[in-house]
Amino acid sequence: HPSIKTFIAFLNLGMAAFIVVGLGSRFVFTAIPMEGPGISHLMASPFDKRKFFRFKLLFYLFPQYIIGFILFFTGDIALRLDPFMRVTGVALLLPAVLFLTVLALYYGLSITGSAPLSPQHLLVTKHGISYMLWSFAYITGSMFYFVRPVFVFYYSVFRHRDIPYGEIALWFAAYFLINLLGIVFLYRRSMKLWLHREFL
Repeated sequence: HPSIKTFIAFLNLGMAAFIVVGLGSRFVFTAIPMEGPGISHLMASPFDKRKFFRFKLLFYLFPQYIIGFILFFTGDIALRLDPFMRVTGVALLLPAVLFLTVLALYYGLSITGSAPLSPQHLLVTKHGISYMLWSFAYITGSMFYFVRPVFVFYYSVFRHRDIPYGEIALWFAAYFLINLLGIVFLYRRSMKLWLHREFL
């Protein structure tokens, strides 16, 4: 039934985001702390440190986007979703993947000291657990946030009423704005930690 397909597709959005978090916890979060003392070679090079940080962010961001959208659009093809559900998926994943990647880098940069024994040890540190908890809270909050616009759209279709596209667009725009503020805040904090890492 179309309503069941829509519900499964909505849950698939959350699943894709959770998988992005899982990969981020293993690769993005642990990337910089695992460099350990080797970070001094990067800091001693004449290459601009800000550009190097942006490179690191993009290096992990693009694979996260590819994986997240492959997961979502695989479900889209299998379930033959309608255009609104596709737009909803893109509207959620575009800012969410960026936010979660920057969040992983921020908590990874917050770890100081010598290199740990393994990435698995990093995941059970205070910073690793904090990253996972905040990521889960973020995804859960995002899913609850999108319940309203999705319900408004499909309820209007079910009742054969005019679809309030203006209200739905405002919900989507507000989600982008909230995420943009969070991303800018975390990016600046991460950049500050990165630039001062040579003194640690």
